[in-house]
Amino acid sequence: MSDPTPSRGRTEYVRLLAQSYLRGSTGTVETRSARNHRVFHLQGGRPVGLESDRPQDSIESVLIKGDFVSDLNLGRIIKSSTGGEPLDDLLVRHARVDASPLRKRLEKWMMGAISTPLGWAKSDSRFTPVAKHSALVERRAIGVAVPVLRALWRGVGKHLTDAEAKADLASHAGELLYASPTFERAVAELDLDAAYQRLGQMLEGGATIDILLHRLTDRAGTGVRLLWFLEVAGAIQRAPPEKAGPRRLSAGRASVPSAPAGLDPAMAKLVAAVQEGYDLRMQGDYYSFLMISRSSPGDRIKKTCGRLQQRWSSTAGRGDLPPETQRLVEELLGALPLVYRTLADPARREEYDRRLAAGRAPTVGGLRGADRSALENTRRAGGARDGASPGDLSAAQECLDAGDHARAAGILEQLRMQNPSDPDVLAALGWARFHLGEGGAEAAEDYLRLALTFEPSHDKALEYAAKVALEQGQTDVAESRLRRLLAKDPSQRWARKELRALQED
Repeated sequence: MSDPTPSRGRTEYVRLLAQSYLRGSTGTVETRSARNHRVFHLQGGRPVGLESDRPQDSIESVLIKGDFVSDLNLGRIIKSSTGGEPLDDLLVRHARVDASPLRKRLEKWMMGAISTPLGWAKSDSRFTPVAKHSALVERRAIGVAVPVLRALWRGVGKHLTDAEAKADLASHAGELLYASPTFERAVAELDLDAAYQRLGQMLEGGATIDILLHRLTDRAGTGVRLLWFLEVAGAIQRAPPEKAGPRRLSAGRASVPSAPAGLDPAMAKLVAAVQEGYDLRMQGDYYSFLMISRSSPGDRIKKTCGRLQQRWSSTAGRGDLPPETQRLVEELLGALPLVYRTLADPARREEYDRRLAAGRAPTVGGLRGADRSALENTRRAGGARDGASPGDLSAAQECLDAGDHARAAGILEQLRMQNPSDPDVLAALGWARFHLGEGGAEAAEDYLRLALTFEPSHDKALEYAAKVALEQGQTDVAESRLRRLLAKDPSQRWARKELRALQED
């Protein structure tokens, strides 16, 4: 009689791929079983490439056999690629391939490859982090936002029985389960049957497996497998969030301070929840900040932003929060408007997704002070920056100097369409938009923050950011920005004069 418990290999495969995806890891997840193997190349948690024992799984085979492009044309495009633009974008632009069917086919290809290993009887899996993928991987990288959890869940539904899942869960039957910080994002991507929509509420305060299965109206008959999957993926945990063990942070990031001693239990719980949420949300891209899938529809984005705005505003309005916790909540609130404006607008979201696929999109952490540069990702092979042409940028600058901000903005918007990541263009566009009436200050801040995300010490972006704060009367912000500008360029006499005036006031 066979052991009904899922093999360690299957569990480990789901754990490695799902958690690497949710944490935004860059590296490879490799799984092998006898002669079968799959290697998934991840960039920021997103699968961008695949190696397989099956020749028909290669990106070349998928594209050529799908009649999207000829082998000669595909070879030429791959050979000429520098790896700075996803392969599907290159095909749309150079081979005039229809974008929608191409990306649907690539998503189906990758999702099939992800779900297949769940059918293997035994397998060994491992995750290997990398700082940068090889040139061969980057030239073949796709930009499609593949829903990894949904693909894994399909494999679970096809290959894992209720008996196997129940046997695996039974070893901890009496322990309480809690929702982890990634629970909301995981459930949103799975797009579960309505019967499971109350699962998050049931997990508040903790619940055992038996209680959950008893309370679930399991019409779909997959409740036990769902609980198994969510726990293995890290969306459900066996400790309250505030008592969970310390998590590893990205290299170079400091952990958020622990809650001050002496707080009453309710406040200590709130402080811990704020710290946990801040740490998780501020390390990733805009979708990770909202804890939703990159394939989430627009209405889900708007509802999520509205719910977070209400929750954080209510928390920030309390008069008894410790100062450090107050600062964290205010930073979360400060990042939310730009995330909303970017993802709720279809055109801005499409642009952000393109940059995300190319590894050039700003992170939420970059909005706070642009302390991490993405400039290297905007450079071509050989070191030349993929920027605006000097002539066009010079014409825009002349318009700015002459006070013709509308004309300058028109030129700069065209340049931005050519290269959304050029800090020269973004800085100048921010300054132009500041002078163009209602909403100009808000738009200026957006563009200047993006410019400083791609080049933290960009001269013009620092100068314009300081001037925007000065003209708006934001003295504290202006002083901070002037100091930052002078640290970069002490020769800016006007900045030194303005800083001295602020200090005298």
